[in-house]
Amino acid sequence: MDIIELFKMFMDGTENDFCGTLYFDETNNFRKLALVEKGTNNPIENKSFVLGGLARTTQEPIQFDSLLKKLNLQKNAPEIKFKHISHKQADFLDILKSKRLLQIFKWINDDETLLIHSFSTNYFFYVLTDIVDEAFSIEANRPAIMFHLELKSALYDATKPNADFFLKQLYAFNYPKISSENVCTFIELLIDYIESRQYELLNEMEDFHTEFLRQLIKPLRKSESLDFFSKDDENTLFSEYALVYAQRVVPFENAKLIFDREYAIEDSIEDMLQDFDNFEFKDSKEDVGIQIADVIVGFISKLYSYVDGADIEQMLEDVNEMTQEQRLVLKLYFDLEERADKACRYLLQHIQPNSSREKMYQLQQMIRAFYYRK
Repeated sequence: MDIIELFKMFMDGTENDFCGTLYFDETNNFRKLALVEKGTNNPIENKSFVLGGLARTTQEPIQFDSLLKKLNLQKNAPEIKFKHISHKQADFLDILKSKRLLQIFKWINDDETLLIHSFSTNYFFYVLTDIVDEAFSIEANRPAIMFHLELKSALYDATKPNADFFLKQLYAFNYPKISSENVCTFIELLIDYIESRQYELLNEMEDFHTEFLRQLIKPLRKSESLDFFSKDDENTLFSEYALVYAQRVVPFENAKLIFDREYAIEDSIEDMLQDFDNFEFKDSKEDVGIQIADVIVGFISKLYSYVDGADIEQMLEDVNEMTQEQRLVLKLYFDLEERADKACRYLLQHIQPNSSREKMYQLQQMIRAFYYRK
């Protein structure tokens, strides 16, 4: 089975109903994520790779004049970038104070033909997926694949509190290429993390999934090898960014996709998708749509980092202390997510643990509570 057919296996046909235009940019592209002695070659704590941006339900050009006027910019002004809207290193709560970000979200919301779209991957969560997938390779475990998200999330929650140390341990095992003599010790290490997590759990459903995970991976101790880990490039965790791009192109074959130039992977994508003519790469300086996409993915990245690093109590305290403008930025963003999901569920795709999904939902409910109180 080729890669295109593999992508299509996970489609339900509704993706082809979207016939508009998608503008793309990305953030947190490390080119290559690998384990090193200190952990990883790029810091991944609370970080997600995000590919996405602005969309329109038609393929007619977007008129940006009204937005530029709102931002007090001329047509020949420098690029609109997230780093210009709000300082790249700014705290998320400070980012919410950006008046230009507020104007951009208002502008998108006011035009019913405009949408947002995004594909995000939590790096630390992604690192762990092969471990659980390996457990599914055991025939007796295969029915459990229907709980794959819950089981992967359970492993994430067990290791996340000690993520830095855990990554160093993975490096010591030469992960993801585990030698046969180290398989048993490696699985015992994972079981230790899982059992430590179990002592802390009060939620019965979380406890069920964590115990389910423990029982699922125990048989791996007897494995002679771990097939999912036998990759050619030792210690490499993620490098196939071209595949992520292709995964966005294939479902939207009736749409027009415009990507920011990414010379490092353009040839790979074009070779992979020779039968597709629905995408192109452009310099962001030539296309305001790509520039707005940069703002959107920059915001989404910061939002996920904030949610991953905070607990619900902290988020509630933050929301209560926010200004009306800060809350409005978040409300407008969540409104745009809802609009995109109604237009085409495939516009928003996320590889995120359940704990992050739940906290994101709780944040959304906190914000909405301020606008729907009687």
